[in-house]
Amino acid sequence: MLLSAQLLSNVSSVNDYTEQTAIKTTQGDPFTLSLRLVDLSKDTQSRPVGRRYMPASGSVVTVIFQNIDDEKKIRRVATQPFPTSDPSIFEVPVLSEDDLVGTVNVGLELQEGDNLFTGGVRAAILANPRGSVYSQF
Repeated sequence: MLLSAQLLSNVSSVNDYTEQTAIKTTQGDPFTLSLRLVDLSKDTQSRPVGRRYMPASGSVVTVIFQNIDDEKKIRRVATQPFPTSDPSIFEVPVLSEDDLVGTVNVGLELQEGDNLFTGGVRAAILANPRGSVYSQF
């Protein structure tokens, strides 16, 4: 398994969402990071590569907002908004006090029974500094 995720926005149901290549925001603006787990070792000839991955019931997904300063990394357990109809979709809040700025990589840990899978999404969040003259992406 090569764990990754497809970023989502405007998630209102398992069939109603928008796929994103990155989430664009401004430093300090709270939002919910929504994602669908993907196994990149499957469907390698398709575009995009990978297949939706639905973990076993009781699995835990932890999202890590990476930072070059280890003390500023943020780890949060994600929740499943649709655990019975689509267990591949997870979400995690980003709070106003979270110090996310610039290009943020997102790490993933999936604890599925005794198995721990790790992966992530590069450049998942593009956060403009608050007060930047370049406030629009």
